[in-house]
Amino acid sequence: MGIQAAIFAIELDLHLAQWLLDQNLPVNADNMLAAYRTVDEGDERRVQIANLKDVCYRTDKHLNSFMLKKAFALAKGAAYRSNYQPLYDFIDAGFKAMKPLSSVSSFIEPFCERELLIVDEVHNGDKPVGFGVS
Repeated sequence: MGIQAAIFAIELDLHLAQWLLDQNLPVNADNMLAAYRTVDEGDERRVQIANLKDVCYRTDKHLNSFMLKKAFALAKGAAYRSNYQPLYDFIDAGFKAMKPLSSVSSFIEPFCERELLIVDEVHNGDKPVGFGVS
């Protein structure tokens, strides 16, 4: 699911990039706003945000497992001996980054709410500033 969500996000971003290339425009706020509005994939962006939220909740359900955390800690020596230190350290950094969150919903709900507001403003053509949320 996470890979599908990432691929979908990249596909949407590629549509924007292709439009900018076709128009021979540099990347800046005004041109990005024009690209978002011309490509007109607001509904798809809403799906993208819903996918992100779903991946976060499903991941949180499994990553907050006591058994997984203990197994991961026990695997450190084997990972280092087998030259998987960079991968182990990357995953460990992810666990540490998530630790201060009281819950995934305390992060993802406000984030997605704000992103949906931005999508609404971007795809509401009568507003001159699309990336700011008041």
